[in-house]
Amino acid sequence: MVDNPQKLRRLPKQLKSGGIKKMAKKVFAWSPVRKLMKDNGAEMVARDAVDALIDYLEKLAKGMTNKALEMTRHAGRKKLTLGDMDLAMTIV
Repeated sequence: MVDNPQKLRRLPKQLKSGGIKKMAKKVFAWSPVRKLMKDNGAEMVARDAVDALIDYLEKLAKGMTNKALEMTRHAGRKKLTLGDMDLAMTIV
């Protein structure tokens, strides 16, 4: 994996053993989502709870965008508008 043993010592144990998979880059920033949760009453928020909410929000946003794109294409346009998003959000 690493040809230089000096570099290997600096890696976390999980990376040395291959225990961590490369994570996909998130669309939503972690800190604002955590702050949102705390602002709504959560005194302490676990890292995996924030990650779960981010995953959910990303899936929801993708679904809404795809539905809005259906409206855009149905109208014969290329540009997704606020009206398309409003319609998609009322349908879903």
